[in-house]
Formats: sequence, structure tokens, C-alpha cells
Amino acid sequence: MLRVWLVAVFLFLAFGCASAKKDTRNIDDVLGANSWKANEAVMKAAERTGNYEVGLLSGQKELDARPDNKQARIFMARLQTMAGTPDRALYTLEPLKDDANPEARLEWGRALLRDNQIVEAKEILEKLINLDGDLPVKRSARKLYAISQDLQGKRDDAQKLFRELLVERDEPTVRFNLGGSLVASNKFDEAIAILQPLLDTPRFMEARFLTAAALSRKNDKKAARNLLEGYLPEPEIRRLLGEKL
Repeated sequence: MLRVWLVAVFLFLAFGCASAKKDTRNIDDVLGANSWKANEAVMKAAERTGNYEVGLLSGQKELDARPDNKQARIFMARLQTMAGTPDRALYTLEPLKDDANPEARLEWGRALLRDNQIVEAKEILEKLINLDGDLPVKRSARKLYAISQDLQGKRDDAQKLFRELLVERDEPTVRFNLGGSLVASNKFDEAIAILQPLLDTPRFMEARFLTAAALSRKNDKKAARNLLEGYLPEPEIRRLLGEKL
């Protein structure tokens, strides 16, 4: 099974000044020293940019100060899962295990899925998908459910759901996951078309490598090489294209 993971990028925080005068205050002055507002701001920036370690430090600082902060605990778990430590995420969520909060249930499902507990994850995600009302967590649950279908080898079902999500709203993550599933299904032409808009997107650099893999497996080595030159060292290009070193 083809597995792909997103590339982490550098954290960048930008804080504007309140006036034209130079503002010499630091983040603690502006947001409040060790306040939830300050810690949340750092965690959101970390999630957006992929610098999970920074976000996790702020999350731990928040939970040390306010262990009953449910939102911080949920956010912390999400970052832990994204950082590749779903076991820690499940531990963080343990106090909310019986909580009906849809966001808590979503992160529980996400962590289980990343921990390869696919059946257990799908049970949680299905319940979230079937909740009444137009809740934001339902779209996230559907995305994770599609990934679970793909991991179980139910690629046609997964791709159908990815396509529905893409029609509703074109998101890079949905496009990337659909492209990866299509490559794994040997649907190379469709995969190349789906991944095309992501080729010059820094956070989805692996879309370029996926596309090159699809081209290579179509025996279009020249086009695959053109995509990779300048992005990978020559030995790695040769390895990816199956050429002799």
C-alpha cells in the first residue's frame, strides 16, 4: 500500500502593531502571560504551518496551568496525532473519553485511525457523520472516514467520498489524499490531473513526488524526471524512477 505523509514547514508568526508607532511589547504583553489566548494563538499557528513541537510546548504549558481546559486538551491531542504520536493523543483525551463533545470524539477517532485502530476509529467517525445538524466536525469526520476506507483497501468507496468532498469544497488535503488513493489504484491519468494544482504548493511537495511516481509507472520517465530535477538529488531520482545507480 502506498503511504504518503505531508512535509512539515517552518513556523511563522506575524503580529501587527496597534498604531504607526513602534510596538515594543512581546506576545505575553499583548495576549497576557501564559494565558489561554496566547497559548491558543501559538497552537493555531503551529497547526497551520506544521511546526507541531512549538504548538505542543504551548499546549502543555496551558494544561499545566489549566488542566480542566477541554478545548486545550482537544487541540493538544490533534497536534500530537499530527506529530505522529497518536498514543500520546489518546492519553491526553482520556479524561474526555466519555464526553459527548463532538470535537473530542473527532480527535479520538483521528488518533485511533493514526494508531492503525481502523475499525474502532470508523465506529466513532460514523456516529459523527450521522449527527443531526450542519456541524463543522461532520466534514472532518467524512474526510477521516474516507482515509479509513482507503486504508482498508476499499479504494472505490474512499475515492467516491473524496470526490464528493472535493465538489463541495476544493481543499488541498482532500485533493492530495484522493491523488494518493488513485496512484495506489493504478489510475494514473486521473491521479495526475487531480494532483496538478498542488505541484507548486510548498506544503504539498509530496504531490510532486506522487505525480512523478504516476508518470514513471506510465513509463513516461522523461516527464517524471522533469518534475523531480531540482527537488531531489540525482541518486534519489534514479531510485524513485527505478534506474540503475
